[in-house]
Amino acid sequence: VVANNQKIKPSDSVSYTREVYVIVEDVEYELLQGNNVRVNGSSVNLPYNDFKVEVKNSGRYVKLLTDFGLVVLWDTSESVVVYVSHTYWNRTCGLCGTLDGNEANDFTTDQGIVVDDISVFADHWKTNGDECTDLPTTTYPCDGLDSTVIERYKAQCKILFNET
Repeated sequence: VVANNQKIKPSDSVSYTREVYVIVEDVEYELLQGNNVRVNGSSVNLPYNDFKVEVKNSGRYVKLLTDFGLVVLWDTSESVVVYVSHTYWNRTCGLCGTLDGNEANDFTTDQGIVVDDISVFADHWKTNGDECTDLPTTTYPCDGLDSTVIERYKAQCKILFNET
């Protein structure tokens, strides 16, 4: 499963999913914006079923289901959700993690290195370096602030969490 993202403007800090590709037994399924779907480059109507893969509308999502337990939900804009059968326990990698019950190794790069920074992790899984720029390393808004300022902000934030 590969998702290609795009920014509306180059200055945007958020990107949107332009398309989602799923390859099953040398057949490429393209989920495109506007509820358009292509199979090996040819447009198909929904619902679509070739007995290995079914693609249909499901609420606000385009839903792709395979005969081996992979489910991909895409809202045709920003949210891609991937489910796999537990038969893939300890056999996954990528942005969705390792599916081995150990959250500590979910940020494993394509080179097998566990990293702490989500930006470094995401940059390792880019599929087209020409379109994607590296993310800045994670910074935290309180870095470099005086401790009294931090305490004042924490006290103000308690209101949001009903901790007063």
